[in-house]
Amino acid sequence: MPKTFKVHFSRSQRTLEIAEDGIILEQALRNGLNVDYGCQGGSCGSCMVKVNGDVFQWGRAIDDDEKAQGLALICSAYPLGDLEIDA
Repeated sequence: MPKTFKVHFSRSQRTLEIAEDGIILEQALRNGLNVDYGCQGGSCGSCMVKVNGDVFQWGRAIDDDEKAQGLALICSAYPLGDLEIDA
């Protein structure tokens, strides 16, 4: 059974329990959160948000400047621990 983590969405003031193998954007949409997104495949950048915590990122490469700013593409990111997301 996968671990779950608390993912807090600061703009909506909602916290979801998301499994370590759960895509953050998919879980947000399933739970009725209004978040920006486009391609849902990690290439357009529409869902890039500030994340406080660690995520596993696949798809479009996040460059070093974006990583340093704590940004992630939530359409192609899995939580690696509890997170706070500016969405």
